[in-house]
Amino acid sequence: MYAKAFSRTPFPTIHQHTCAQCWSPGGQERGNGVHMTDKRIIIQELGEDGLLLPVLVNRALTANERIKYFFSLLQTAQERANHPERALPTMQIERETAGIESEQFDTVVLGTQRIDDGSYSVPFLNDIIIGIRDCME
Repeated sequence: MYAKAFSRTPFPTIHQHTCAQCWSPGGQERGNGVHMTDKRIIIQELGEDGLLLPVLVNRALTANERIKYFFSLLQTAQERANHPERALPTMQIERETAGIESEQFDTVVLGTQRIDDGSYSVPFLNDIIIGIRDCME
């Protein structure tokens, strides 16, 4: 499909040629042998989806980190409510690592309480649910 690639570039050239942009009069290569038209052909071959794939993967990885944080936060809060004598982390480092700016979530672990009927009172639960839902979109 592609002509032999120059050894200096990781990208294959579409065609080999001897134009003034890529070759000096003495026959020495200059430039990378890929013209803007060649780049357009490569982009056409990859398609827009191929160019968007890295962006989509990064978004999915970010959402994955955030949703893992929210579920870990709820599990840690439940553990603390069931065993208030235990010292458990506030999950601040995990929140920051996940890129969540809202510091209100740092109070969830200590603020969660078990109610007599076996349910839990969780501070900012609506915001946590919204955060989880946003990760799934």
